[in-house]
Amino acid sequence: MLPFWRWRTNQTEQGLRNCPLLLLINQDDRTYAMDRYRRRAEDIFVFRNGVDFSPVQPEQMPSGIPTVLFYGSWLERKGKSVLVGAASKLAENGCKLRWLLIGTGKSESEVLADWPVHLRDSVEVKPHVDASDDDAIYLQATVFVLPSFFEGQPLTLLQAMESGRCVVTTRSCGQKDIVEHGRNGLLVEPGDVNEFAEQIANAVKDSHQRLALGRQAKKDMASRRWPVVSDEVVDRLEHFMRERSDRV
Repeated sequence: MLPFWRWRTNQTEQGLRNCPLLLLINQDDRTYAMDRYRRRAEDIFVFRNGVDFSPVQPEQMPSGIPTVLFYGSWLERKGKSVLVGAASKLAENGCKLRWLLIGTGKSESEVLADWPVHLRDSVEVKPHVDASDDDAIYLQATVFVLPSFFEGQPLTLLQAMESGRCVVTTRSCGQKDIVEHGRNGLLVEPGDVNEFAEQIANAVKDSHQRLALGRQAKKDMASRRWPVVSDEVVDRLEHFMRERSDRV
């Protein structure tokens, strides 16, 4: 008898090879399915994650020391080492920032252990938050960052853009499907500490660019409200079922 993890892997393989319609979450997954499993483009639907409406506006910026917001689990795949490395370089260059780490899933002491001692006073950690607090959280952010190596289609990134924040994230997976560099956010290569630090510095220092990116991000998210993206999935499934019925 197969162990559970092998059974799940086998089921996934069979589904990707044989399921008549694949619902995937980003273009990288679509390309992978087409290359590895020889799936046809017309048998794949890349669905869009959605956002909740936010009253937060791009012009609503926190006062005082600029705040960089990271909203996600404190994991290597989320780029925690890249974030700490960028923070260290920015501090060396005299860029004084506040770091707000939300929803880390790890205690403050565990997270701070990854930071240099001289930076810990500038870091605030909230391991767990309620989604109802999101507006208040994004209001505290000058810049939103997500240095992940891979993601699906990150909801916190989408919500940051809906809140009119300037986002700095990686050129990978769902991030590059959502963010157009220099238009509605800033993209860096995954794992590039120097470039990540540079783009954060640019976003913090250039208020005109930051505001323009935030405004465009919020404008783009208007088409991603949950009712809109939910209808897209329903419409695709209904179309698929009609096609199947017509063939019978």
